[in-house]
Amino acid sequence: LVDIGESIDAQTFKFVESALLDIRETTQLSCGERKQGFEVAFLVLAEPIGLLNEDDAVAAARLLMDHWGVGAAACDNGVTMLLCLGDRKVGIFAGRGSKSRLTQPARKAIISEMLGLLKRD
Repeated sequence: LVDIGESIDAQTFKFVESALLDIRETTQLSCGERKQGFEVAFLVLAEPIGLLNEDDAVAAARLLMDHWGVGAAACDNGVTMLLCLGDRKVGIFAGRGSKSRLTQPARKAIISEMLGLLKRD
């Protein structure tokens, strides 16, 4: 969890960080001879970066995955989430191994809920 600009309060930061660890522990995938959970990276940006729509946000989340090297290459279990407060956009990109549980409808539901929370603030 990286919060550039420290946009979220300490209590929320700890809650999200704990949730990300829980995801890793509860999403065990077969990865060769062992099991491994999702590796999730979450970036929060306070300032706008010019995201125009959801597709831009997902593309940025994919670039983030590649740049940070999220997930194990053998099982492609990475997930990146991008919350851009300045643009009021959310993007989630899941590696192939993660898509078995984090389906497109599930990602869209998460994005929709997060966008709803952004509109209230």
